[in-house]
Amino acid sequence: MTTAIAMVTIGKDKWTRVISVARARRYAAKHGYEFLQIKESSIPNGERTPHWEKLLIPLRYPEFDRYLIIDDDILINDRLAPPLPELPEGMLGIVKEPVPGPFPPPLEWLGNSGVLFIDRKGMDIFSEAYRVGELKEIVPGFGDQPAINRVAWEQNRVTELDWRWNYIAMADWLRSAHGQLYPWTNNMALARFAKTTLFLRLAWEAFAQALGFGNAKPNQGPVGRLQQSYFVHLIAFRMGASLVHRLLR
Repeated sequence: MTTAIAMVTIGKDKWTRVISVARARRYAAKHGYEFLQIKESSIPNGERTPHWEKLLIPLRYPEFDRYLIIDDDILINDRLAPPLPELPEGMLGIVKEPVPGPFPPPLEWLGNSGVLFIDRKGMDIFSEAYRVGELKEIVPGFGDQPAINRVAWEQNRVTELDWRWNYIAMADWLRSAHGQLYPWTNNMALARFAKTTLFLRLAWEAFAQALGFGNAKPNQGPVGRLQQSYFVHLIAFRMGASLVHRLLR
């Protein structure tokens, strides 16, 4: 069975991609997968944002049996992450995002599209989601995530992946340290404060571990969960990429 690990890196280079691409390449090589870095868009200029390119990857590269498609702000814990799990044929594998409901029917919960796992028989989910386009009524109200969720749930083809395949560090920190539910960007003052406190928390842990007296206990705090995760999603926290990279070594 052939598997592609694909990452879209269209547009202006971000320094975080140096880390994310290298980790994705190592993970793919470790488990015998092919790594695809999508640098050029196949979408007519101005028609769609780069988010949508993810849905076209199986059409551009139809020779694979399975596709794991990840955002460029995903850092793979290649030391810990196991081979990809088995997925029922024709289903979409996705991690539940910590967003409070209720959701418009038929959604039972919201999947975060930073990590998408699908096989060749599920390619039609992507094609239909691309056709549907933008949906404002589903979080975040733009990009590929609303359409993917709508189509997959309508067709009853959603498989929930373990949270470790897409650990959203910022969302976890807001909940555990600030008592806030995601999405949090409605309050920009809180957003900046939360980013700063998470950065300081990780910086202290990295410093402590470097000196040999810091050791996050399993399941305790964001650092403990981060170090147990397979894929860490830096959505809204790219500033912490270097610290997360150090803590995942």
